[in-house]
Amino acid sequence: MTGPTASATDLARRAIRVALAERAPHGAPLPDEQVEVLAAWAVTVVAALRAGGTLYTFGNGGSAADAEHLAAELVGRYHRDRRPLAAVALTTNTAALTAIANDYGFEQVFARQVRALAGPADVVLGISTSGRSPNVVAGLAAAAEVGAHRLALVGGAGFDGDADSVLRVAPDHTPGVQEAHRLAWHLLCVGIDAALEAPLPAPADRRLTSLDDAVATVAGWRAAGHRVATTNGAFDLLHEGHVAALAEARAQADHLVVLCNTDASVARAKGPGRPVVPFEQRVAVLGALRSVDLVVPLDDDLPTASLERLRPDVHVKGAEYEVGDLPEAAVVEAAGGRIHRNAMVADRSTSGLLRRLGSEP
Repeated sequence: MTGPTASATDLARRAIRVALAERAPHGAPLPDEQVEVLAAWAVTVVAALRAGGTLYTFGNGGSAADAEHLAAELVGRYHRDRRPLAAVALTTNTAALTAIANDYGFEQVFARQVRALAGPADVVLGISTSGRSPNVVAGLAAAAEVGAHRLALVGGAGFDGDADSVLRVAPDHTPGVQEAHRLAWHLLCVGIDAALEAPLPAPADRRLTSLDDAVATVAGWRAAGHRVATTNGAFDLLHEGHVAALAEARAQADHLVVLCNTDASVARAKGPGRPVVPFEQRVAVLGALRSVDLVVPLDDDLPTASLERLRPDVHVKGAEYEVGDLPEAAVVEAAGGRIHRNAMVADRSTSGLLRRLGSEP
């Protein structure tokens, strides 16, 4: 039975099996291992969509039609009404396709689009009947360069490229492969719709990350041409001023990384009794904000060492700070970035809240 504790994978797997059973008189059964792959793909795609990512898909000929049809089912709907899902077929922009083919060769028509559009938050699905299409192989290779998750839907003969997950269908002749591919991506839609019913993961689990992992993620964003902003602070007793400042910080770039002071670093800076809210709870609230992409623990008294590694395009501080007084300004500017000073929200501060609560003199 389905219940609130059912995982996204369980829901996707169950829905795919039900859909297969409904098709039983008319279609060939799908091996158990392929059901498992499709359920895993559905969960991967849903996780990416929930994190703000996009599914990019492509192929040639009939596979191009499949890519477009799949994207249409997700942006529109499959069986039931639900919110539109971010899916783009890289086969539809004839100006881009012909310009890239003319200037770089047909092998690059998908790879160049992937490098331009995709990043670590996204999933890239390449479809190839033969498994040997050079532009599909190149498109998935480009996805690896930008850090996107790679899926390959191919024929039973094999696959000449590399991907994080490959689904090979059994027929070894083109019409049979194309028919099996259509069933596979229809069932993927079934699995995605089912996986969307699973509860959202805790925001902190999705967004809290180590500095090393944040550096790798930022590198992927930058490889995709995205701009990165950073900001830092304790964010103790998060209030309207914090929310406005984080939204303004996020507006300076495509992604925002928040360096959140640990409990020890807050205590050193603010004194006994601070922070009022423990680190894990502060991160949970930060991670729930739409403006925040990643939260990184900051145990140092200054963010300079972290910023040297992250190399943001923009580092954001409150207007109460003068740029010349910020130790991190030299680090950011030396890497080609700039400092942005946020507008202040009048009469909104953690210290003011604590005084009204009688917790601070």
